Amino acid sequence: MAASCKGFHHITAVVRSLDRAHWFYSDVLGLPELQRPKFNVPGKWYRCGNSELHVVATDELIVESMRHFAIEVENFAQVVNRLKEKGVQILGQPDLRPDGSHFVFCMDPDGNLVEITQH
Repeated sequence: MAASCKGFHHITAVVRSLDRAHWFYSDVLGLPELQRPKFNVPGKWYRCGNSELHVVATDELIVESMRHFAIEVENFAQVVNRLKEKGVQILGQPDLRPDGSHFVFCMDPDGNLVEITQH
């Protein structure tokens, strides 16, 4: 069973300065800024074609738990079941965002954090 991948939904980059990031991604590259829900970490979201760039700011030197990419799928429940069947490390339980989108985080074989989502 294929994951019915629709493409990358978003990529999250961790930065030290939102002002510098905004200058680069918006002023230099011309990415339009998107409305971002309130989170406990400051950040900005940008449109990049059919995908989004999520920028989060922290004073921490390395925040591995925030660096990830999100793959959008059409059949979320089936993909989650396949991850479990194949023994993929799932972090937490599948969850639902206020906008109704489903998501779960897992690790690829080399420890990269991957978000699986359906909107």
